Amino acid sequence: MDMNNKIKFNNSQKIDDKFFEKLANIEHDIWINWQKYLHSRLEPVYKGKTLLGYILPPALVENWERQINTKYEDLTEKEKDSDREQVARYTDIIDDIVHEVMSGW
Repeated sequence: MDMNNKIKFNNSQKIDDKFFEKLANIEHDIWINWQKYLHSRLEPVYKGKTLLGYILPPALVENWERQINTKYEDLTEKEKDSDREQVARYTDIIDDIVHEVMSGW
């Protein structure tokens, strides 16, 4: 992705690519963890000894469908905690970005 080596905020403040790359790294880690979880929930489907593929348990899919259609404020506290855990990965880099932006004012 060509960002001209800068990320623009409010069309005036610029943040170095290092922050963008740190955020991308966090996002990749989140994706890795999601894939590990998702793959751990897959159930193999066989015809005899031949692996035909994998399926997800219907109850799991139904729960995800419910979550997709639920606003954050209506989630259970346990579900909110899961989202909060993901946000916690970003707090240090957000603090660094805010500090750099504010030091430029």
